[in-house]
Amino acid sequence: MAKTESLKDAVDIIQQRLCAIGLGDRVDARTYVHLVKHGLSTGRKMAQDANAIQQAFAETRSLCDIPGPLVFHRVDAAGPNAGAGSIAHLILSVTRRVREVAVEYLLRAEMGDCLSPHTLAKMKEMKDALFSRSRKRWMPAAVEVSDLLEDDWLLNCQGVLQSVKMNFDAGIVDYLTRIMRPNITSLGSMGRGILMPTKKHDEIRTRIRQIAVEASTFKAALEAYYLSFGHVPLSRDLSISCLYNEWTRKGNSLENVWDVFWEWADSHTIPLPRYHACCFFAENPGIIPANGKERLVKEVVAVIASGEEAKGQWYDPWLTRCELARYYVEYLECRLPGANSELISTQSWWLADKVASIYGNDPADIRDFRARAVEPEAFRTSLAWQFTRLATAPSALRYATLYIQNMWSLSLVCQLSPETMRILLSAATEPQKKAIHEAVSGNLVNLFPIRHAGDMLVYAFDEGCVKVARTLAESTEEQQYKEILTSFVDGVVKITGEAGVEEFLKRLPEGNAADQLLSVHAVQIEASMDRAPKEFIWDCLVDREWVKRVFGMLSPMCAEHLFDGLKEIQLRTKGKWDEQLPHLYASLCEDLHEKTEKRRLFFAFAVISSLASGSVSAVDRLLKGGDRFDYKEDVDDWRQRIEHINPLVPPWCRARLRAMLASLRV
Repeated sequence: MAKTESLKDAVDIIQQRLCAIGLGDRVDARTYVHLVKHGLSTGRKMAQDANAIQQAFAETRSLCDIPGPLVFHRVDAAGPNAGAGSIAHLILSVTRRVREVAVEYLLRAEMGDCLSPHTLAKMKEMKDALFSRSRKRWMPAAVEVSDLLEDDWLLNCQGVLQSVKMNFDAGIVDYLTRIMRPNITSLGSMGRGILMPTKKHDEIRTRIRQIAVEASTFKAALEAYYLSFGHVPLSRDLSISCLYNEWTRKGNSLENVWDVFWEWADSHTIPLPRYHACCFFAENPGIIPANGKERLVKEVVAVIASGEEAKGQWYDPWLTRCELARYYVEYLECRLPGANSELISTQSWWLADKVASIYGNDPADIRDFRARAVEPEAFRTSLAWQFTRLATAPSALRYATLYIQNMWSLSLVCQLSPETMRILLSAATEPQKKAIHEAVSGNLVNLFPIRHAGDMLVYAFDEGCVKVARTLAESTEEQQYKEILTSFVDGVVKITGEAGVEEFLKRLPEGNAADQLLSVHAVQIEASMDRAPKEFIWDCLVDREWVKRVFGMLSPMCAEHLFDGLKEIQLRTKGKWDEQLPHLYASLCEDLHEKTEKRRLFFAFAVISSLASGSVSAVDRLLKGGDRFDYKEDVDDWRQRIEHINPLVPPWCRARLRAMLASLRV
């Protein structure tokens, strides 16, 4: 018996030594815990000096005043250099006192807003197990808590903040990747930013009343509103105007309303509070003081303007939020097929505001962040979304997020009453008037939203900007602006009136550039909202001459809008749309025997439409036809795009791409 035990001990020692030799120092804390758990290591190598770790936590507070997942320590006592370690790794320490110190640090009051409720609850639940001396108890608990900390989106945001503050480049790269590619389960358990205003209108009103009752000051009420609802532009009934009405209805006096709003907005280094202040005064022009008109014009223009000459302090913060929200909608739709599109959109705007707020309003920092993280991730995710997305429930907020350049610009424009517009124009400089004209006409051309009888006003943009454009056209003395606005207003009224989309589509081959733009926008909007006249559009598509003339004359931009609308119908309707729409684009390619940009565009339409249908016959038709060698550049381009995103998408997305990759590799 003794001999057998001796032999077993020798085998264990040999296994441990072989493991140590093979892995060397290339083992992270999580892996090492599993090695110890399965008897492949004694754990001595990972033993840590608890006093040194405790000292590091104390130094963290003096080195970096931002709580988060990183623990900093001085590399040398006298020098400024600091090292960094992850608290998720310290939770895995084989030294019991180190685990205790790490948990105590995470449970401090100031860490409360840095952790999701699920992570916090789980850590409290497993506290006793984490402090246990028994490996069978503390190891499984440590691994689970460590994984929760690694995936916690709020904690990872704090990791970016800490890394930026300490100029810790490795941390910036690591934590930016985590917040740009969030764990879906972690987001779901976070419970932040998720709203459904179209179905929970009354609940939001109730919460606004509650804020008005509980807040000690109106400035505190503004902050509470912003934290709850400020990441989306709600309609007048749910906006800060509603909060103001509830506040005054309770008998609270409020002097210097103007000053209170701008003190609150100025206390933030982010643009959303400025939108809400502008929106409030746009909805309540009687409160605007005589000496405040010039400032209001400046603030409104900063929100609504998009031209190069209008770039100011807030241009990059707005642009970044719009790009991030679009990115998160596409990212989440790829990973949550069939999920509620309004819930995804509201949370995407909350995530976008939270991430963009890390870099404040410094243009250089924001541009660096966009170049480093947003643009590359957005490019890959947009491709994956185009290739693999499924039909979603219609949502106005989703459409505004994906297809409107700046939803906040549209929302504020829609809230400008005739009286407010006259006040703005009376105080505006010529460049500011030009910016206002361009913002109104630009949002008008987007045609969104197309109003229908019985539609609820849920979001600020739901009111549309036709009335605003009419007021501006009547008020302007510049004949050129007046004619442009009047022309667009007339076109919008016709296409959204009794004639509708059908009449414009029928006359599309003979229409002017403005009519073409309005028509394709109308198809895209109505298709996204699942209100398009599908059979009428289908009848147009089976008319070979209509198709050739329309796609032949449309600009690439207009053709892409029409394609997006047709793809929405294809995703929702399936059937004959799946069977024949990809071949329609293939036939357009075959009609063009020379390499042109138009043919490249139609080939792209054929590829994406084929992916939506789950069939590659239309692409095979082109690649086995007489002109197959002419498509070599297009084939190489699209194969590289799909191969580029293939490793980054969920397994179900890769399955949808497999057949197309096989066709493009022939």
